[in-house]
Amino acid sequence: MRLLRLFAQMIDWLVSIAALVFSFLFLLPLLKQLMPSTTVCAVVTLITAILLAVAVQIPFLSVNQTVGKAFFGLEIQSCKEDRPLTQSIIMQREIFCKLFSCYLICIPMIFGKPGGHEAATETRVVRRRKNTACYKK
Repeated sequence: MRLLRLFAQMIDWLVSIAALVFSFLFLLPLLKQLMPSTTVCAVVTLITAILLAVAVQIPFLSVNQTVGKAFFGLEIQSCKEDRPLTQSIIMQREIFCKLFSCYLICIPMIFGKPGGHEAATETRVVRRRKNTACYKK
């Protein structure tokens, strides 16, 4: 399970990096032709890259996953049964993990303990159960 989570995290990082690469390779040259300020072009490109990375994840967030977690059949669950898991909680978890010191926050996961992002959002990652109810006769 730890290895699956690590690979899922790597896929999520690759999605973010792909959004950055796409934005800076294709969008930035276009913006440079339209705007005189290089700083404004860079800021607009960076904001676009972040929005693109989030937009790719949104369909997966609605089913308590990210792209990487979906690929490996994992999902995010709330640790509290009385609190439903919302997209905003998942976004907080993912942003907290990915943007703020992922290496320090995620080190406990290597040893099978909850990461800082899991403790802060009171969530956990589990294997996704297949819904077999529709196949019963």
